[in-house]
Amino acid sequence: GGILFEEAVCRLKKAGFPKAYVFVLRENEKARRFYERHGFAWDGTHQDIPFPPDTVCVDLRYCKEL
Repeated sequence: GGILFEEAVCRLKKAGFPKAYVFVLRENEKARRFYERHGFAWDGTHQDIPFPPDTVCVDLRYCKEL
């Protein structure tokens, strides 16, 4: 997955995007470490997503300067 992800980031950079963003569930430690290994960092932004009947999932925004 890392090679494919790095290729996607490379293509975003070549296309002229200044930053890349991904959202990851707060509880998904494995995914968070994956993105951190690829140079992404949580920028403090989060989004609460209601999940019926009584749960709220929290997505964290990770970003990387390209």
